[in-house]
Amino acid sequence: MPANEPKRTRDPFRNMSNDAARVKYTSNASAKPAKSKHKGLDARVLTASVAISHLSGDDEQREAYERIHADGSSVITSMFAQNDIEQTAAVTALRALNLEAAQLEETGSRWSVRWSNTIEKSGLKCVLYQCQCGYDHTLHSSKTRQTPWPFTGCLAHVEVTYWVTTGQVLRIRAYSEHNTACSEASLLRRPNVPLHPSVFDVALRQLQLGASLTEIQEQNRRMFAQRLYPDQPADLAESAYRWLILRHDTRTLYRRHAHLNGIDVAERAEINIDEWLDPTSPKHNKVLSGAIFHYSARATRGDRFEVCIANHDMQEAAWRYAHGRQLILDGTFGVCNARILVFIAMAIDEENKGVPIAFLLFSAPAGNKLSSSGYDTAILTRLLVAWNRALGTRNGEAFKPRVAMTDTDFKERAALLVPWPELWELICRFHLRQCWRNHRAIGLKGDVPGIADVRMRLQDLEVALVETTHYPDAQELVRAERRRLQARRSSEQAAARKGLVHLDYLEGYWLKEELWQSWSDYGRQRAATPSGRGGGDNCGLACAW
Repeated sequence: MPANEPKRTRDPFRNMSNDAARVKYTSNASAKPAKSKHKGLDARVLTASVAISHLSGDDEQREAYERIHADGSSVITSMFAQNDIEQTAAVTALRALNLEAAQLEETGSRWSVRWSNTIEKSGLKCVLYQCQCGYDHTLHSSKTRQTPWPFTGCLAHVEVTYWVTTGQVLRIRAYSEHNTACSEASLLRRPNVPLHPSVFDVALRQLQLGASLTEIQEQNRRMFAQRLYPDQPADLAESAYRWLILRHDTRTLYRRHAHLNGIDVAERAEINIDEWLDPTSPKHNKVLSGAIFHYSARATRGDRFEVCIANHDMQEAAWRYAHGRQLILDGTFGVCNARILVFIAMAIDEENKGVPIAFLLFSAPAGNKLSSSGYDTAILTRLLVAWNRALGTRNGEAFKPRVAMTDTDFKERAALLVPWPELWELICRFHLRQCWRNHRAIGLKGDVPGIADVRMRLQDLEVALVETTHYPDAQELVRAERRRLQARRSSEQAAARKGLVHLDYLEGYWLKEELWQSWSDYGRQRAATPSGRGGGDNCGLACAW
């Protein structure tokens, strides 16, 4: 018999004394009997098909799942009322399937959860279990099989629906026929010893409070050493659990944390977000939706995913700290495993600290190979205009910052001038000097005679240029340094030529008067009066992003 052919086994419900627990339905059974016995339930809960799309398997297995549920004769469906007799029968049924809670906690359990769904309206939770011998790790691009049981193409799976508040079972739908290879299979390796639930509970509470992974691990070691966890035995040999968090536990920890916050980790991120923001979705998140002032889903390949965030407190901070004052805008990427860019708008509060007032998130365009360059002036303009529109007016006056600080990316500068044409723009000095330093480091490589002195003089020149308050003075500083380089003796001509290339770069690009005004002391002195603040460079706050 082929390994993936099911072997007929005994009906696990055969010896039950409670006939109600053996009510057998096909996949197209009428919901009427269920309605009379389980009043108040939505008929859709009782008539919904088993979510076989969530079962793992190759094409042959998936076709078999479809045939099994289309025929229905091999799937045993049992309904249980909320009384002691039938709930005892439900426990007996779960025990026969090795799905009782204690059996699932055993290290040799064959079952794994493939999907679950909580139906908040009715207070029910549906869990779909699959035999681990039916899971093919190669379908998920995994070279090493972590599951302790071998893959045999087994088709066994069970769906259990129960009341969340009481844990009482409403329904079991089981295809319990393990194939021959599965029934005869032995463990490939010793199963992983699970981490005790109380360790997860403490770690999850820490995550909710914003603790880092390092802090969680330190707390875990401290509590373990002092035996502070509930049920932690003095002799670990008597425990079926681990008590120390290992590296591979972090995935489970973060997935549980996501689940606590209403994030379906089995679903794509963009689908989760769309459901949270869709007023017609049962997963609609009013708090998050209220903080979003712009959202655009990526419906086709040419679209961008766009979502912009500014909750009530952030909007209040924008009016309090950025209206008529200074706005800081900077972008970053690599914030997650998706190709998402984030631009952060900030203001400076009374304590000279940065306060985020808007987050502009969007995806890189299709085909873009470098996420950091996946934007242009157009998309920044669109999002900044949307933000300005969302801020509205107060006392008949529109939101209008006087000064903006950016890095050396001129796409940001051009976009800012669309909603606020009178904005005075400054360039962050950290980014400016970094830009100059990178050009100098590339151009003045080597150890030719006089190169060290040329490097030092150019560094001093850059400092002097930043401190200028009159444009002619800045021009004269460069001309004077050019004359000095040209007058170098013949043995230092190679170093002088390298230095002249850097001067050409400074003079030809950065020393244009309009640009000079944005990075010199002149620009900061001019910005100090309309912004109502000192002329100091708050760049350190922007650069910490």
